[in-house]
Amino acid sequence: MKRRWVSATLALSQLQFSSSQHCIVVSPTSENADIDTKSAMTSLHDLGCGAAELKNSATTLQQARDMARELRANAPSRGTVNVVLLPGRHRLREPLQLSHKDSNTTWRAAIPGSSIVSGDETITGWTACPSDIVANASSPVLCAPVNFTDAATLAQSRQLFAADGRRILRGRSAQDVVTAFQQPISVDLDKYTVAHEDLPKWIASGSDNVGAIEMVYTAEGSPWTESRCTVLNVSHAGDESSYHVFMKQPCFQSLQQKPCGQGTSTPSAIENAHVDDLQPGQWFLHHSSASGVGQECAANFGETHACCGQPGNVSADSGFVCPATAPVCTGYVYDDHWGTCELQDNGSVDDSGSDSAACTSSSQCTLPCPASEVGKCVDQQCQCVPSAPSELFAVYYPLNGETVQPDTVMHMPTLESLSNVTGSSNVAFEGMSCCRG
Repeated sequence: MKRRWVSATLALSQLQFSSSQHCIVVSPTSENADIDTKSAMTSLHDLGCGAAELKNSATTLQQARDMARELRANAPSRGTVNVVLLPGRHRLREPLQLSHKDSNTTWRAAIPGSSIVSGDETITGWTACPSDIVANASSPVLCAPVNFTDAATLAQSRQLFAADGRRILRGRSAQDVVTAFQQPISVDLDKYTVAHEDLPKWIASGSDNVGAIEMVYTAEGSPWTESRCTVLNVSHAGDESSYHVFMKQPCFQSLQQKPCGQGTSTPSAIENAHVDDLQPGQWFLHHSSASGVGQECAANFGETHACCGQPGNVSADSGFVCPATAPVCTGYVYDDHWGTCELQDNGSVDDSGSDSAACTSSSQCTLPCPASEVGKCVDQQCQCVPSAPSELFAVYYPLNGETVQPDTVMHMPTLESLSNVTGSSNVAFEGMSCCRG
């Protein structure tokens, strides 16, 4: 029979305590099956939480914090307030904000080591990856949907944890790709210009995936820092083999303009670039509906003439004219941001090229589609189809000898931080595990 902590609270109210502390008891989101009710009751007794205080029970840490504030406001002379977490997992949906109002509060586990404060969501449902993510059907890589509430805005590609607490590393690009950015053709405050055979693969993966590629600058510029900047977009440069890799701002400019000679543009690693980079024990966050040029457009980002379907090696002074039947690129601002593909008045799309080509994967379908559509491989033909909200998949390459079942549970953090403490004094945390924020 599943134990409920409300039963433990009722039983505790019948116990006799020698003294009464100011205690607020917090029930877990999910219980710890290895801890029995009797042990929890004994621990609360040992902490001196009197029966009169057990009416102060909460179901979330935020609620417990507010109750402690109210206790202190009603009786300013109170001593330390103990917020006691019952065994199990205490899920945070938002960071726990503490301020001067929370001084003289001790947050503690009823049994040391039995309470976990966590800001993550569970990932499960591991199966072979769809063909538009991994083309090789014999690949050992597995995929699981990232479909918890608000996943599109909360999912973080930096961290994934195995059930045993092991942090799974993000996929990293090969050293020769990193070297191309360490020794670029050129670099300025907005972009790199580089030449490498992996760049077309980045473009084909779609704008959402490109926007999750992260340059890591460990001990670059200053030995005690690890700066990170993500990619904005990638486009052809002036020839077939070189590419502009535009970086998100203000991160990239700030990185290069650090004071005291600490600026840098030299990455030490590139993370979350492509599923093909994965090695055993690594993972990648994939946006499934982002294949094709679809919704964003530019001639060459940084050039003055733009339209959907324009060849990538056309320069601003070439006199290139957009095909009459191609979607136009609206909202494009020279050297500032990409535009959006929209159909012209005749409602047609340029069908002179790749839209009729045979395909095996949507990554091959870089079509000049209108804003509401993306290029997809349908019945082995590239077609413009209505775009759906981007689906997220965690892609994992199991360790050698590791067995991952469909119901294997992994954990993805959804909070940048578990807590934010400002202006408080004498706030203590005792006996709790704090992980996966």
